[in-house]
Parts: sequence; structure tokens; C-alpha cells
Amino acid sequence: MARACSTCYGNKMVNGPAGTQVCPMCDGTGEQYDPGRYFTYELGPIVLNGQQTLTAQSVQVLNRSFRWMMATAVFTFPFAAQISDSRDQRPFSNQPVHSANLWGDAKNPMPLLTPFVFNKQANILATVTDLGGGFGTATVTNASTDVVFASGTAFPTGNSWVGQTILLNGVAYSIAAVPGNGHLTLAVAYAAANATVPYNVQNTVRLGFIGVELTDGQS
Repeated sequence: MARACSTCYGNKMVNGPAGTQVCPMCDGTGEQYDPGRYFTYELGPIVLNGQQTLTAQSVQVLNRSFRWMMATAVFTFPFAAQISDSRDQRPFSNQPVHSANLWGDAKNPMPLLTPFVFNKQANILATVTDLGGGFGTATVTNASTDVVFASGTAFPTGNSWVGQTILLNGVAYSIAAVPGNGHLTLAVAYAAANATVPYNVQNTVRLGFIGVELTDGQS
């Protein structure tokens, strides 16, 4: 059971210059504010095949309630995510949110306007969709670095795939250039028989939930 606020003694209201007002120390909860201990939950790695959506990705809160205060992410390509609390399955957004609109990084974490408390042993749930990878089939030639698009997600012209890994028939190769959406260039030559093979450019996502673990296990 949470301790009573030391300012309002659990009454939720205090006397102020303008009369009775909501207790500024506990924001009207009547409970003692718990600053907690810095804590991070990481969800991942979540490996998404090109354009894939994975539901019910989860991380369980331990034996202390957790106040989520900031959001960070590390990812190969942009993604969209919808977060919810396992208590009531209610999401924090009306639809999956683009990674640029919610997730910061370690140097610049995205603060939540209203911190949220996940109960101890609850699950933080995520539905995550890749927005930058691709999959399909491509034509490859033995001893050549040229890969020709055949079907599926067209190769994105430019630098977004440069330096990333493409799986060709399950074998990993590094992408050196994508001069057009009909073909790309490998960093090293393809080392198997001429064929049209499945290709996949995956997106690996790690979500960081930064906040405080509440010392009394209460919300």
C-alpha cells in the first residue's frame, strides 16, 4: 500500500493563498511521491523482414512498478510502432506512429509529456512495422556484383540501403550501391550459381523505455 503524502496527509487537498487547492506535492493523488530509481527496459532485438509487421512483442516489468518517462530506439531503417499496456490493452496512439515522431536516441531521448506507470509484472506490448527494408526475388550471376530486381519491393535508389546487409537465398552480402530501383551492387561478388533467388533486407529494431523503478512497488 502506498504511503500517504507528507504534505496533504492523504487528503489530496491543501490550503493555499487562494483557498483550498490540489496538493502540489502529490498532484492530488494523496500518495507520497516516489522518485524511484533510474531504470531502462529494452524490447528487442526485433528482426523484421522487409515491410513485415510483428505484433505482441513484449517485455515484462519486474517486481517493482515502472514509471516510463522517455523513449529511445536503435534501428536499421525507419519503422512504425504502437505501444500498449497489458493491463487493459489500450494503446498510447490511435495508430502505429512513425519512429521519427516518438523515438529519440541515447543522446537525445524523447520525453513523454505525461509519464506513465506500468504495474509490476505487467507487460509493455509493441506492434512494430518495418518501413525501410524490402523482400522479394532478384536475379544474380556468379562472380558478379550486380543484382537485378525481379519481384517484390523495388530497390530504393540512393543511400538508404548502402552499407546494409541483403540476404540472397539466405546468404548475407553487403550492399555497395543502389544506382536504380531495378538493380543494386554488392560489395563483393555473388558466389553461387546463376539464378533468380529470394532476397531480404531486414530491419533490426531495439526499443528503450527509460524511466524509474518505483521503490515501493506502487504506482
